[in-house]
Parts: sequence; structure tokens; C-alpha cells
Amino acid sequence: MMENQMSNVEEFRLWKLQLETLLMSKDICESIMSEPPSSENAEALAKWKKNDCYARAIILHSLNYKQMCIVQKCDSARQMIKALESAFEFSSSKSLIIWMEKLMGLRINSKDEYEEHLDALLYIFSKLEMCKMELSDSQKIAYLFGTLGPTFGPFKSIINARQITFDKALNCLQAKATRRPRNVVGQLNGFPVTK
Repeated sequence: MMENQMSNVEEFRLWKLQLETLLMSKDICESIMSEPPSSENAEALAKWKKNDCYARAIILHSLNYKQMCIVQKCDSARQMIKALESAFEFSSSKSLIIWMEKLMGLRINSKDEYEEHLDALLYIFSKLEMCKMELSDSQKIAYLFGTLGPTFGPFKSIINARQITFDKALNCLQAKATRRPRNVVGQLNGFPVTK
């Protein structure tokens, strides 16, 4: 494995999958899957230690300097994996906070910025999903409403009254933004309503 550029929990999980596959192909995966055998079984312990040393070498050769600092005090490949996992899970939690702050601060500045605004909103939603935050349709609509100004009051009322899904609400706004409504069945207060 070559030095990686892991920067988030998803990239860590892919790296870990690569590592496990490589260790399985070398028949040394038990060093990251299990604790060492008891000292009573000297032969099994010696084999485990040899395999663990090889696994640690593979891991270290795949890490960058900052990641090596995370694992430098680990005594086994298993501990290295756990230390990296903890670091990236914490990083993911930190990312979640950052993306939630961006979502809370997102506001549309003018009616002419629909597309840019919706792209930014969808980008933030995708980043939140990467941080393992699952948002329901109603939560997405609530966040969408929170980013829209008071001039969108009629739109919000229509969406709430009809209990439209997030995708349909998004389609209505996108159709309004592009002024080329598709699959439009009617208009309510200037906003196209799609099927």
C-alpha cells in the first residue's frame, strides 16, 4: 500500500478495506481481527507476533506523518486501527458540527440566486450524509425553509398544506429558478407545482 491521503471517516473506511484485503491475501489478518493468544500457547503467540509485526509494517508504510503520530504508541496492528478509527470518528464529529453551522448560516440573498442557493444546500446535505447524519424529508424541508427569506411565505404554506416531499419541493423551486417548468400541473401563488 502506498501513502494515503485519508482526510475523513469515509476515506478511512476505504483505506481499512484495502488494508484488510491485503492482510487477508498475505494470511496475516488475524493480527488486526483478534487479541494475541495467551502466553501458554507459545507457538501460536510467536506466530501472532510475527504476523502482527508484518501488519504494523504494512500499516506504517501506508500512513502519512500526521497519521503516524496517532499510532506511534500503539503496541499492535489492532491498536493502530482502533487509534486511527477513533481519530477519524472524532474528525467526522467535528466535520458534522462544521457542516451544521454552514447549514444554519445559509440564507438566500435574492430571488435571482435560486440555483446557487439550492446547489449549496444540496452540497451541505451531501456532506452531512458523509458524516453519517441521516435527514428525513421533513427535516430537509425544514432546513430548506430556514434558508429561504420571508418572500417565500406562500411557497412554504403550499408545501406544508400539501405535505409535498423534499424532492418535489426542490423541483418546484428549481422550476421557478430556471423559469422552464417541467411536468408542471399548475401554479400556486407563482410557484409551479409538479406531479
